[in-house]
Amino acid sequence: MVKSRFHVDMTATVDRGDQLTLSSQEDYITDEADNKVRLQEGMHIDIFDVDYAEDDSRDDLIASGTVALNDVNHSRRPWIKWIVKLDNNYIRHQSTIDNHQ
Repeated sequence: MVKSRFHVDMTATVDRGDQLTLSSQEDYITDEADNKVRLQEGMHIDIFDVDYAEDDSRDDLIASGTVALNDVNHSRRPWIKWIVKLDNNYIRHQSTIDNHQ
């Protein structure tokens, strides 16, 4: 079974010491195959953001992490309900993953 990936704006980060990226204002998020998935605390997901290489070929940003409720006391964006705590604070381009497989 292929694991779903979810589009997330990786330029929108929560202002905290650890690297977090915003996920959703709703309890559901749509994966890249247009399936609606209910977010749950502790859920591990793969995320991506569309990006392009210098030659204009698509080279998405890729990361994975754990879904958590947004702690509004530590966020500049308290209207966001869910966040993704990135594994190893690591966002990379798809091309770097493909080159290491």
